[in-house]
Amino acid sequence: MFETEFQMRLRDLNTANHVDNLEVLRIADEARVLFLGGVEGARNEGFGLLASMPPDVFLLAAAQHAEFRSEIMWEPGASYRVCCWIGHIGSSSFTVETEIYTSTEEPDAVTEATMVLVDQETKRPWPLSDDVRAALTEHLDEPLTLRPRSG
Repeated sequence: MFETEFQMRLRDLNTANHVDNLEVLRIADEARVLFLGGVEGARNEGFGLLASMPPDVFLLAAAQHAEFRSEIMWEPGASYRVCCWIGHIGSSSFTVETEIYTSTEEPDAVTEATMVLVDQETKRPWPLSDDVRAALTEHLDEPLTLRPRSG
């Protein structure tokens, strides 16, 4: 499991004086970029799980589901602790599970993002190479249990 920490910022607040839901998604996205690497960093230099991905393949977020389990209040000097892991691996896609904590023992928010690797030339899904699959598998754990959707 990958774990990182981010400082709370005043800009995270909304008019109700709690951390805005959009900022929570940005925190999850930033942690995901650090976890996976290879997305914004140099490839083949050991940066994140996708460092061995070829330069003509890019990462696309195909879906993202978020649950806000408790209100996150801003506290001076406080941090977000963010945990990420792989919840499922397919042939050209995988899920990244994320939990965001503040001062509680239970996550304040959770997200699950379905990520697809795409060949830039063909614009079609790129089948995971053995190297990428092995890197993802090292961080494979149980997917989040999310609430049933309405409808």
